[in-house]
Amino acid sequence: MLGKLLKHEWKGTCKVGGLILILLAGITFFGWLAFQSPMWNAMAGDSIEYNMAFSILDLMSIFTLFAYMFLLLGAVVGIMIYLAVHFYQTMYTDEGYLLHTLPVTKGRLLFSKVFIGGLWMLIILIGVYTSMVALISFMMGRLLAPEGYTVWRIWELFFGELGETILMMEKELNFKGTVYLVYTILTMLSSPFITMIVVFGAISMGQLFTKHRVLMAIVCYGGVLLANGLVKSIVEAIIATLYDFSSFEKVMSFFDRNLISGTVLSVLFAAVMYFVSYYVNTRKLNME
Repeated sequence: MLGKLLKHEWKGTCKVGGLILILLAGITFFGWLAFQSPMWNAMAGDSIEYNMAFSILDLMSIFTLFAYMFLLLGAVVGIMIYLAVHFYQTMYTDEGYLLHTLPVTKGRLLFSKVFIGGLWMLIILIGVYTSMVALISFMMGRLLAPEGYTVWRIWELFFGELGETILMMEKELNFKGTVYLVYTILTMLSSPFITMIVVFGAISMGQLFTKHRVLMAIVCYGGVLLANGLVKSIVEAIIATLYDFSSFEKVMSFFDRNLISGTVLSVLFAAVMYFVSYYVNTRKLNME
């Protein structure tokens, strides 16, 4: 039954998610257009005689780059808002009445929402990162191609130098580069799911109020983020009192402790918010 729930949830969200992916491709194309203005030719050394006063095309190029950044942010915020609205409509309104009558536990129902929601957030984030890498490649190709470098060669040199730097730091400074890399990857994979758990938990908290539930859900979400940040800051301050920062090793040890404490607190907050959603759906369900 869980498989059917996941399939149903995926079908219910794939249209909007797919549309945002298509929009990301279009946004990336506009980013590419931004590097076609005469200004970039001059910076690359293609034009010897170039009037340094901005032309209309140059101004449009700069405007396009700013719009590109805002549109990328809009894609991430947009999918999160859509998933939040979808969760609210299918769980706490008359639209979701039949869903709650299915012969399936509330735990599985909630898991399907969180898993598909987090999966879509992850897919959109991957799309955003891919778009950013593509845009950086456009820029490097535009600026460095006249020097005889290809985009692939530039990335090859970059990662080669980065790898050598990390190995040197690991050897000379006891820098745990591999550990941080694994941690970063795991964080990038888990953060979308934690984000959706917190969002859905805030929406569920809003259902505990008799009036203005949507507004109270927004207030609860802001309050949870504030509380999470406050607790992390307090823990970080406490940990900081245990170190004198007299050496690089001690600074890195402090950084390690912060990573561990931050991860633990994020998981605990997510667990609490997941329990809130489960509790509301099993004990306090009152659909509008």
